Parts: sequence; C-alpha cells; structure tokens
Amino acid sequence: MNPLHLPGSFFFFIIITFALIHAPKFASSVDEGYVNCNRAFACGNIENIGYPFWGSGRPDYCGFPGFELNCSDSMPEITIMSATYHVLGINNETRVLTVARTDYLDNLCPTFLINTTRNPDLFEFTSDTQVINLYYHCPPPPTPIPNEETEFFSNFTCNINTTTLSGYFLTRNLSELAGLASIATEISASLGSCDNLVVLAANQSEIQSVETSQNLRWENLIEALAKGFGLQWNANNSLCGRCRSSGGQCGYNTVSNKFSCYCTDRPYDTVCPTPTGYVNCNRTFACGNIENIGYPFWGLGRPDYCGFPGFQLNCGDSNPEITIMSATYHVLGINNESRLLTLAIADYLDNPCPTSLINTTLNPDLFEFTPDTQDINLYYHCPQIPNQDIGSIINFTCNVNSTNFSGVYLYTNRSEIQSVEASPNPSGENLVEALAKGFGLQWNANNSLCDWCRGSGGKCG
Repeated sequence: MNPLHLPGSFFFFIIITFALIHAPKFASSVDEGYVNCNRAFACGNIENIGYPFWGSGRPDYCGFPGFELNCSDSMPEITIMSATYHVLGINNETRVLTVARTDYLDNLCPTFLINTTRNPDLFEFTSDTQVINLYYHCPPPPTPIPNEETEFFSNFTCNINTTTLSGYFLTRNLSELAGLASIATEISASLGSCDNLVVLAANQSEIQSVETSQNLRWENLIEALAKGFGLQWNANNSLCGRCRSSGGQCGYNTVSNKFSCYCTDRPYDTVCPTPTGYVNCNRTFACGNIENIGYPFWGLGRPDYCGFPGFQLNCGDSNPEITIMSATYHVLGINNESRLLTLAIADYLDNPCPTSLINTTLNPDLFEFTPDTQDINLYYHCPQIPNQDIGSIINFTCNVNSTNFSGVYLYTNRSEIQSVEASPNPSGENLVEALAKGFGLQWNANNSLCDWCRGSGGKCG
C-alpha cells in the first residue's frame, strides 16, 4: 500500500535556503557623494544635522553656501553676513534655525557694532521674531526721561577701551511711539543725535516679557537676546524635496554653483532617474484570469528579481499555474492583502488517479495552511473495504495504463470534505469536485522586509 499524504488539499513547496533575495546589479559601486551626503552629522550639542548644513568633516558639496557650521565648541556656530551666531536649534521639518548673537550673550557693548542682517534669498525671520534697536554714543536727553514713563525705552552704559559711552535701546520702532506725544519727541531728538544704531532680533514673546517687567533694564534684554530668534531657511527647498523623493541626497555643485542631487550612481542636476529594477517591479501583471499580481510572484515578462524563488507563474492558459517540487497547481486566487494563495493540484482536477503518485511536503518557514484547510490521505492498490463498515473511508477505482486497481481515501469533517461525507453515495467523483475548489495557503516571502521596503517607497524583490 502506497500512502499519498496530501496536506490540506495537496500543497508542495521548495525549501528556500537562500539568505538573500536575488536582485539585479545596477552599479558596481555607490557614488561617493551619495554616501557622504547620506550621513547626518552632529555638531556641538545638536545631532542629526543634514542638508543644507555642512562642516565638521561633512563636505561642502553636501550643504549649501552660507550654511557652514563651526563645531569646535559645545555650542554650534554659524556666520551670517559677518555676524556670528550660536545655533540653539535646527528643525529639519519646518526648516527653522534658532540662533542667538554670540557678541550679545553677556552684555550690550560688543567691540564691533554689527547689525543683525540676513540674505533675503536664504533667510526670512519667523513670524514670532521682533526687531529691536540699540543706539550708541548718545548725548543725554535735554530733559531726563524717567523709565516709568515708557515701557519701550531704556538706557545703558558701555565701557569700551576705557571709554565710557551712553546708549539706549528701544524695543519698538520710533514710529510706534507716536502715542507717547512729547516723550516720543524727546526720545526721537536724543536718539537722532547718537553716533551708531544697531538692529538686533529676538523672540517676540521674550521681548514682551522685557517690556512688562517691573523695571526695564538692560540685563533683561540680554536674557531675551540669549534665547534667540527664528530664521526660516531656503536653500533650494523645492529642488531638495524632489531630489529626496527620487531617492537622492541634496547637495551643491561647487564648480557650477548650482544645486546637485547625489544619486547612487552619480550626481544629477535635479532628481535621480528611476532605476530599471524599480520600474520593472513597480508594474503588476495579469496571469490567466487573475490580475494585479505583484511580489512575490513573477513570470510572463516580469523579471525573476521582482519576485521570490519558487513563485514563478505559468501564464500560458486561462488558469495560472505554479509548479512546486515537481507538482503543478492551478492558481485559483491571490489575495495580496492577506497574502493568501488559493490552489488546486492539477493532477487531481479530473480524477483521483494520477499517473505519478507523489507525496506532498511543506516548508513551515514559508507557508502555513489556512484554518479551513484539511488533510486527506489517499491509499492505492487496496483491498475493497465496505463503505458501511467505516463511514469516513470511501472506495474508488483507478484505471491507469489499462490497469485497474482499487483505492480508498480518508477524510474528516471540514468545509468541502463535509459535502463529500454528506453525499448519499460518496465516491471518487465527489472527492474530485472538492479538490477542484482548492485550498488556502498563506505565504511568507520576507513579508516584514517587504513591508519595510514598501513603507520607504521601494518595491520588493
């Protein structure tokens, strides 16, 4: 007696021993610019810094002119229009740089008086940034102005190179002081006689705190300046977005002085060309009467590197077929969401007597039977057993190569097999009908890796 073990409706699978999925070779090496610009860097106490910034070993072509960071201290620094700033924060999502003037961290009397200016092509003040004015080398006002008369104006004293100088700061523009009548006139007259005006910037809420403090003092202003203000940068933002969407890394061509998109093979002007493998694996295909087939299946012009070993489909007939360990199956359905493959063994579609008797096996690392799949055992060259003796054993007769012999099959109560048992006269024909409706199998072809790949915008292969 030769047992034929047909798990769940007969499924075979090749045991995969490959550790890596076969993939096409697009390039022998990855472009050096892509590798370098793909690395984020840390500068001082700020981490995960990328384009448009560069410095601290990150090449200038990975950034944008005007965005070099000095990382020699715990606090990163950047120079904008001759003024040096501490970098307090970098928000890559909103493209906001939070900075504070280094020469105003301790006092209001730097050696060199430099305005807070910006290149409007690169930076814009954020909406919560407020401009303030500091006046230096000022004569005393004709009439002393008590601080309690205005919350926007105060004086300070500088001692530079053994010379004592008087100064004033205004947290608002002179035009905003029109409501203060005579005081505004006196302030305007005094400030108009000052030798120097320096324009600074600070966070609006911090300046409001200075204005509402009990005594407007220069120490309060220093504290506000130290907390910094926001600058929104524009370093070819739209081009960088397109480059990243194409899989590239943003950078700058220091020779042509233009934006550059570093791709795995070489730099391009704007975006990376779509790789051949991505294009091919991005296409689903139809096979027989089943459409929208993708990974892990391949065949009918879809390259093998777009699928998984053992999942080739034969699409020559209206019913797609898959061959597994020398046995051929009709593919009745493919559910990509649940990763469910519905199969029927081709040798048993017409009768339970195939020419070759082959056991079925299953690699549990690759496949699992669905809960509604049933095991059936078929036995050949058996003595006739009366059906009424054992209800779960059904006789059938085979004629193979002009030779008649008897067989029996055993079943248990589940799904289509239940209908066989419920037949008035169960026979081999009933079994064939049940087998033709197929069985379910869930596949695992690096499912989690494929999910990660798709989540990153890639195509599995």
